[in-house]
Amino acid sequence: MRKMQFMSVLSLIFLLIGHSVLAAETKKVEFFGVGATVTELANQEFKVETKGEKEGEGFVHTPSAPTSTTVKYKVTLKGTGNVYLKIEETDARGTFLNEVKSEEIQLTDEWKEYELDAKIASTQSQLDVFVLTSTKQAMEFLFKNAEVLNE
Repeated sequence: MRKMQFMSVLSLIFLLIGHSVLAAETKKVEFFGVGATVTELANQEFKVETKGEKEGEGFVHTPSAPTSTTVKYKVTLKGTGNVYLKIEETDARGTFLNEVKSEEIQLTDEWKEYELDAKIASTQSQLDVFVLTSTKQAMEFLFKNAEVLNE
């Protein structure tokens, strides 16, 4: 009887440990507003509402460390107004190294994927990727599938 209780307790411990390991591996990707509010909708889609107080409002995301010095920022956008994509590179101390900015993008009512390629100084760099308004304007746009690929 004791052996059966011991085995039950042991099985329960393995189940709990396995569940916590899986939960730790599920990392929620976070996007932060820059002069804007970011709201998660259904199906990994997000809504960005800018305040219109200055140029350069939108959202920022910090992806995991790059594994290549050539990266590609991809994001799917929908809305009205003009935005640009931007990649900022900093070193481990937070010192600014490089900025790559796209041309102005005219958003449409249909989902469209946009890309921005960048050559970075080091795989030790931290990247911040943005979608920002190109002028001082209050606006609303949607995005999904924001990712940084190592080329």
